[in-house]
Amino acid sequence: MSNKLNIKKAKPPRPPSPVPLAQKNSGLIGWMVLGGPIGIILFVAIFRGAAWVSQQSEAGSLSEAQTHNTLGLHAFEAHRYEEAFGQFMTALKIKPDFGDAQVNLGNLFQATGDNDRAITTYQQALILLPRNGT
Repeated sequence: MSNKLNIKKAKPPRPPSPVPLAQKNSGLIGWMVLGGPIGIILFVAIFRGAAWVSQQSEAGSLSEAQTHNTLGLHAFEAHRYEEAFGQFMTALKIKPDFGDAQVNLGNLFQATGDNDRAITTYQQALILLPRNGT
């Protein structure tokens, strides 16, 4: 009995048949000629549209945050402090750099006797709010 393995030699792969360059790239060239300008116009339109959507989204976020901040102020004035806290936190969740909501949250902490949190919150508000020349 022989210990040799019965392995057949594999045939080398056949090279692909040559395709004329004009035939190979005709689709690409056609798209470049016909679709190129249209593709560029579509790209610019999509890019500008995305920037517009981003601006609208940011404006919508501020408006929504302002709404929650206003609701928080009404609740605060009515001494519904838990509701006010929830509204201010929602405003800050929507727009974390919303300084007015941060100040109102500090006012809430001060009104409820949590002076340490009030100070910390006011310090964060100072970072967020513009100085207005003062």
